Amino acid sequence: MWNNSIYRISFYPPYMYTSNERAASYPVPVRPDFTSDRTKTARFVRQLLTVCMGHDFMELSMKQKAGGLYLIISLMAPVILFSENHPWLSILLVGNMANAVRLANRLIRKTSARD
Repeated sequence: MWNNSIYRISFYPPYMYTSNERAASYPVPVRPDFTSDRTKTARFVRQLLTVCMGHDFMELSMKQKAGGLYLIISLMAPVILFSENHPWLSILLVGNMANAVRLANRLIRKTSARD
């Protein structure tokens, strides 16, 4: 009655392979090696931080560096983001600054007790 081949909807393009055909083999491209680029980038970032922060800062552990940067950002934030229209923001920033000072004191006490 109806010729189904005329009304058949194909979701695949006509050049697709059937089950008994094989795709032609071709060389697979090799993924590039990014390890040397990573080490060069890490070396450059370390040199840049050494120039900006000094040798004493670079000799600290990662936890001490993170605490120091958090303290610096927390000290600068109330000055940068001060607004008379939103006093609640200043209250939150001062509370954050107090927390940063508390963490810095705790970190200093732990490291000075070890030394």
